[in-house]
Formats: sequence, C-alpha cells, structure tokens
Amino acid sequence: MTAGPVEGYLNLFDHAAAGGLVFLKQLARWRNPVDGIDMRFDEYPVPRRWELIFREVTSVQTTFRQAAWRVPRP
Repeated sequence: MTAGPVEGYLNLFDHAAAGGLVFLKQLARWRNPVDGIDMRFDEYPVPRRWELIFREVTSVQTTFRQAAWRVPRP
C-alpha cells in the first residue's frame, strides 16, 4: 500500500473512532520488492490530535511495532 491509501485509512479511522481508540500493529518496516515501496510504521501520518497511549516493539514478533491512540471527538 502506498502512503496515500495509508493516510486515507487513518483519516477514516479518525472519523469512525472519534471518542474511542485506534490500535495498529504492523511490520516496523516493509519494502515491497515488486514495486519498491518502502513503508515504516513510525512514519505513518497519524493525525496530530490523536493522543498516544503506547507505542512499543511487540514481545514475540520483534520485527513488528504496535501502538494505540485515543481519538478525541471533533
């Protein structure tokens, strides 16, 4: 997935989860060898208004990262 669709999904979550929480778990970095797209979890365009609850390396699959945010109501 390119950066555009990632941003689109995060914007969708921003509206759908208003007043709730968003949890994401993803590879820390993924480079697609077919098209060369390189995505890093730490570079996801998370809306600034989201309040970070935690961000960590997963305990079993250490190549993954996970994080949760509180999404305020507009």
